[in-house]
Amino acid sequence: MSIPVFYIDPDGDVDLLLPHLEELATPLYGVSKYMSPAPGLNYRRSDSQYPSTSAQDCGLSAEAPASEEFQHYDEVPPLAESQPEPTDEAPGPDELPESQQNPESETLEIPADHCNADEELMVEEQDTTSTQDGKYVRIRVSSKHLTFASPHFKRNLQSGMLESQTLRSQGHVEFCMDEQDPGVMLIVLNILHGRTSQVPRTVDLDTLTKFAVMVDYLECHEAVEPFSDRWVENLKGDIPTTCSSELIQWLCISFTFHKQIQFQEVTLATIRLSRDVIQTLDLPIRESVVDKLNSLRQEALDRLLLALENLLDDFRSDRIKCTFECNAMRYGALVKEMSSRTLLFPRPQIPFLGYSIEDTTASVREIRDPKWCNGNNRSHPFYPPHCQSHDCKLTSHIWPIVSSINESLKGLSLEEFL
Repeated sequence: MSIPVFYIDPDGDVDLLLPHLEELATPLYGVSKYMSPAPGLNYRRSDSQYPSTSAQDCGLSAEAPASEEFQHYDEVPPLAESQPEPTDEAPGPDELPESQQNPESETLEIPADHCNADEELMVEEQDTTSTQDGKYVRIRVSSKHLTFASPHFKRNLQSGMLESQTLRSQGHVEFCMDEQDPGVMLIVLNILHGRTSQVPRTVDLDTLTKFAVMVDYLECHEAVEPFSDRWVENLKGDIPTTCSSELIQWLCISFTFHKQIQFQEVTLATIRLSRDVIQTLDLPIRESVVDKLNSLRQEALDRLLLALENLLDDFRSDRIKCTFECNAMRYGALVKEMSSRTLLFPRPQIPFLGYSIEDTTASVREIRDPKWCNGNNRSHPFYPPHCQSHDCKLTSHIWPIVSSINESLKGLSLEEFL
């Protein structure tokens, strides 16, 4: 089985092991298309709570196989075909590869003409009989670059954990990162190692979302800021104005990279457009942000319904001064219009599933005025009855309610959650 090995730093002392792209067969959302390390932000734990992330935890061999042949790839190569099953007969000592005859001296040798790491990413395919190894991508990096830019790596490589002990005693360590996208990880690692020529100038929304998740996980916001600023600026015109999963992606991006303008715009759109309880789609969005968005959406819808119910009560009890006929006409019209919009009999209840503020306020604003006349029949048979239109309007009470709800809605302030 062939293992792709990427050399970000050929002289590096850390091999990151990530699942091959074809092993990340996850649905679009729900089971974490964006490779969230864990639900919510639970992966930010104290050092004593961190699990071991050694190669053995990934089901891999702790030994790195010897180098054989180099190829260059623009992206992570597909999984290699399985090798023929080995025979039961054990090979003799002379038949073993040199690296296995002398494990203590085993190294990954790199030809001199492929050692310019600043110009081109080097990829080696290594043969191994382990079927587990073939499911992983190996990336060689420098612990100094990782620990300087990422508190996550610093905790794992310098805090007395198993990996840090192995690194100090052996000068090299394998670090398993399950459920991480190797393509996005390569972008991050190229930035952290100063290999800016290998970093894309533009990315799409999905890639930027995965990048935000990875940066949040590794806590390397400052190191990637010049690139994240450029990518957000290029895509900011694509913030959706309809309810969609892209809105939640932008919520994650704007929060992760501390973009106040985009965060305020996205949170306002989320409050107005959501028809259901707002979900994170397994993206690392803080619960306090989501709870606030859900609370503001539900409060606004509840205030709208309460204002309409109070208006009904005003017509019924004649607190709005006019004739009996006028209040009765407007009361009946409002009951009929609210019922036709499923806002009455029965009244929608929190969390108002299926109702968005945008659609509900627009629908309420279209409530019609009933029209009727004040009849005044003349006694002379040659004069027809005279009818004068009544001036009171139902909409003169409806529109201020809708305007008040819309004007009260504001996007969230990023500073409140930092």
